[in-house]
Amino acid sequence: MDRDDERIRERVTSWASAGSWDPPSPPDDPPPPPPPPKKPPKKKVDRPFRDVTKELTLGRRGVVCGRFHPLHRGHEHLLQYAASAVEHLDVFVFHYEDDLVPAPLRAAWLRAIPGLGAEVAVRETPALPKGPLTSDMLTVALRQGRKYDFFFTSEGDIARYAAKAIGATYVPVDPPREVLHASGTAIRADVMKSFDDLSEHVRPWFVRRVAVVGAESTGKSELCKRLAEIYGTVFVPERFRALAEARGGTLDVEAIELAAVGQMADERALAFRARRVLFCDTDLATVGLWSERIFGAKPPGLDALVDQRPYDLTLYCAADVPFVGPAANDQPTARADLDKAIGARIANRKNVVSLRGTWEKRMLDARKAIDHLLARKDFFSARGETLATVTRGG
Repeated sequence: MDRDDERIRERVTSWASAGSWDPPSPPDDPPPPPPPPKKPPKKKVDRPFRDVTKELTLGRRGVVCGRFHPLHRGHEHLLQYAASAVEHLDVFVFHYEDDLVPAPLRAAWLRAIPGLGAEVAVRETPALPKGPLTSDMLTVALRQGRKYDFFFTSEGDIARYAAKAIGATYVPVDPPREVLHASGTAIRADVMKSFDDLSEHVRPWFVRRVAVVGAESTGKSELCKRLAEIYGTVFVPERFRALAEARGGTLDVEAIELAAVGQMADERALAFRARRVLFCDTDLATVGLWSERIFGAKPPGLDALVDQRPYDLTLYCAADVPFVGPAANDQPTARADLDKAIGARIANRKNVVSLRGTWEKRMLDARKAIDHLLARKDFFSARGETLATVTRGG
């Protein structure tokens, strides 16, 4: 046997004695590459808030002008639009000498519009001659101010010519009144019909106030509550009674004065919640008569306040109905005297309706008087007569 055969036999013998044979293992996979190093986090930098409203403004200075007689929702839309579009806005108030609403009051209304900001300057112009507003009038008035970049208006040709004359860009804002249909002409013609078109903070000035007066137990409070429900509005409760109940029936002159102040404060506050009409359970004149009846005097200065608080309608509840309440409070003579004194105190008022007879008849007569009041279309002139001294919505 040669050497090669020997080697072959050794290999076969070695394999047989091992009992098994595993083929050689394949080589291991190469290890994965190391991950790339992480980038360090970016350092957080605090950036100032970006006020995009400043970037979206059209220019530096704009102007709006008008009578605002009275201020309504359409005016508010125009002014808020203009104030949002420029950095500074001037508002000119045009007025005629015989305008019912004083120019300072209209300027105060303008300053109270939400969202106009502190950069709005309200300027009153000299009284204009009676007649239609022309582009020449606008030009003369606007030239009294600064140089304007934009002239915002809901008017047409007249305003466009005026804008050109002062070198400003004409910016029409809803000229066809598609957004808001409010019209000053329509409001002046029938303010009660267009009441909801008035600006909210202007409405108290135009709310029609109805005083319900009379001696005790003549149905004043119940009448006010029922009328407020029927006409969808609010009423002013009698402060004198509420104060007496809170003090356990003990009253003095100081309490009477507090009741008078509270009555007026309630009227001013609730006028913002009223819709078209506000019912007032008693008035300051009656409070003064109560004070004289109980203490023989009334707070000083009360009569002056009475003169400054006129009413559009007074409903006088006569004492021709039975007294209702605790028997100890039934004082027929004192009640009759107070009834007579109230009748004399309101005798000179222009619009007084006496309510007599049954409760049903009183309610019927009251509603007729109120419906007539709300239907009157000469309210602007009537308001001028009754509220000539009022300079703000109260």
